[in-house]
Amino acid sequence: MKYVTSFVMPVQKKKIDLYRKTARKFAKLWKEHGALEVVETVAEDVKKGKLTSFPRSVQLKRNETVVVSWVTFKSRKHRDTVMAKVMGDPRAQKLMNPDDMPGDGHRKGVFTTAVRHEAHLQPDQFEDRGQVEHSRGGPWRQHHAA
Repeated sequence: MKYVTSFVMPVQKKKIDLYRKTARKFAKLWKEHGALEVVETVAEDVKKGKLTSFPRSVQLKRNETVVVSWVTFKSRKHRDTVMAKVMGDPRAQKLMNPDDMPGDGHRKGVFTTAVRHEAHLQPDQFEDRGQVEHSRGGPWRQHHAA
């Protein structure tokens, strides 16, 4: 089953162009090291919920927007291999410098595939992982260093 790791993070609205530029560089690294697909999205019609929502999940501030991205891998093992390569790449370390990051890596979440449905699959072929990762503490690189 394909494995997806997703990221939810706040980004200052005035830094969204810098985020896109940084995301393009990261996408190139992910793909270079073996990821199958990288998708970056920026909130367009996302309201703050009364109990929970993307804005609440990252403690969104007035001058920020939410970005959601995901990287697709062949499997969890493939993800772990690619992740190690990306995290060990000096270019990634430079992009993750907290002083230069356009988003707040301390207020982000990381998720993995729970259910996957593709148009070509029949209902009895749906994939169900029942597995979710979430991080509210420490920068991204610290969360994935283990």
